[in-house]
Parts: sequence; C-alpha cells; structure tokens
Amino acid sequence: MDLSTNVTPGLSLDTPLVSAAMDTVTEADLAATLSDLGGLGVVHRFLDVDEQAAQVRRVAESGGTVSGAVGINENYLDRTEALLEAGADAIVMDIAHGHMERCLDAVARIRDEYDPEIVAGNVVTPEAVEDLWEVGAGCVKVGVGPGSHCTTREVAGAGYPQLTAVSECADRAHELGIHVMADGGIRTSGDAAKALMAGADTVMMGSFFAGTDESPGRVVEVDGEQYKRSRGMASTEAADDRDDKESDVATGEGIEALTPYKGPVEPLVEEFLGGVRSGISYCGGHTLAAARDNATFVRVAASAKEREGVHGVVFAEGTVDTDDAEREVQAPLAN
Repeated sequence: MDLSTNVTPGLSLDTPLVSAAMDTVTEADLAATLSDLGGLGVVHRFLDVDEQAAQVRRVAESGGTVSGAVGINENYLDRTEALLEAGADAIVMDIAHGHMERCLDAVARIRDEYDPEIVAGNVVTPEAVEDLWEVGAGCVKVGVGPGSHCTTREVAGAGYPQLTAVSECADRAHELGIHVMADGGIRTSGDAAKALMAGADTVMMGSFFAGTDESPGRVVEVDGEQYKRSRGMASTEAADDRDDKESDVATGEGIEALTPYKGPVEPLVEEFLGGVRSGISYCGGHTLAAARDNATFVRVAASAKEREGVHGVVFAEGTVDTDDAEREVQAPLAN
C-alpha cells in the first residue's frame, strides 16, 4: 500500500502525517523521528529566530525533511530567511485566520523574496484557497475550530464542518494544481482515512503527538498517572508566553491541559498508518489517489454512532490468555 503524497508540488512525503506547529508538540526530536517515519514536522514559531533555526538545522543536517512556521505579527522575512538557511524544506504561514489581507500580503512577500515551498492557512472556503494560490501558496491548511485544544467555535462562533471544508477546499486546490492539508479533528486513523478520501493530501495532528517521548516538555505524575502538558496556541496561557502578539490577549480560543503520556512515537505512528492503509484498501486502491477515486460518502444519523465500535461485550481487568479462554466463555464474569 503506497501512502506517498505531496505537501506542495515541490515537496513529497512517504506518508501523509504532519505534526502541528505547537510548542508542546513539535521541536527537533519529534520532527526528526517523524521524518524517519516518512512524515513531516513543523517546528513551532514560539521560539526566538535563532533557536527555531537551530531546531530546524538539527533535523536537516541529519538528512531529515523538516519545515518551520512563521507568523504575521513579527519580522517574518527575517525568520523565513533564517529557517531556509538552516535547511527548512518548506515555510508554513501559521495563523488562525488565513484569509485576510495581512496573510495574503505576507505570503506574497515571502514568495517574492525567497520563492520557497509555502504552506498557508488556516482557511475553510474555496475562495480562500484560490486567493492563497494566487499569492504563492503550494498548499493550503484547512480547518477552523476542529482541533482538540481549540475553542474557537464556542468562543468566537466561527468555524465550518471539517470534512465538508476539506472536500470543498480540496476540489478547488486540485483544480489549481496545489495541495490541501487537513488540520484538526483527527482523533483516529479512521478520521485520517476519511480526510484523505475527502481530498486532503496530508493530515496535521497535534494531540496525537503530544504526550510522546519526542514532544517537548517533561513527564509529570498526577494521582499515579503520567502526563505531559499540551496546549492550543490560541490559549491565553500560550499567548502570555509569546512575543509575537500585538496586545494582551484577554480571551483565549484554546485550552491548556494534560495529555496522557504515550511513550515513543514510532509504534504509535506505525499502528496509526496501519489503520490508514486498511481504510485505503476498503476503498479499493493501492495509492491515495486511486482509493480517492473510488471513495464515496453517505450521510448518517447521529443515532448510528450507537452501532459503531465495540459493543455487546464486557471488558475484564487484565488479559485473558488462550488457556483461560474456554473457561471465560463458560463462566461469565462475576458481579
């Protein structure tokens, strides 16, 4: 099963997984490991320019594929130059609302000055895709509000159903010859398969990678359980810690939380990709493009969720080995 894909017309990957540009998710360790596994890490921009460039350089000098994020409330040209000199394979224009003049102007200036591979977002409409394409984006990041650490839909009332946004934006992007990155709402490998079949070329995830050994931060113990801190970059806590804001952020659009500690990222990614491959095979294709041509979507009622997943069984504590299997069937669990 071939999961190779493109981030932009000039940047390809062996797998469609991208780690989010969050300060509790992607620095050099995760980016390097994810590159080894065929994906792409986006080193977050909430570091000073030299430190972010150093993180990118660590990955690039080891032969890895890596990208770096920039914003618009800073000298993004200087940051872009430093990241490209450090070996970044792409620049990610990383802001919550990517369909505004300041973002379009920034992407155009980066294109005119350096002409790198550019990912820009976030947006949810075909019109935004076209506008970003016109100023030089080779990939558009799609998603407003679906992230696990995002409260934009509750706080601001802004957003769009993610699968619909991906489908509509991908249709226009592919007509224009560029690509789409589905950002947010990916809880399971099945979600990733759906996003890819709806037209996404890659999927960006934050909470999936948070809590792994390779994500930034230390493991903490709470009530006997191990966790790592994670937060959305529009949370007030994240805003208080960064220098690229124009004024104090009184209202956050994200949360800070504890993510269960998950251990090393490699087995998690391998299992996740196994699920994606299975989803692709159900659509009758050996590549993402071939499976996408066969895939169809149907509407289901919310009540259909009751019929999904494991049901009609009782979970016991511990593991039932094969020697005990017959006895377990014959002797129901005690109350």
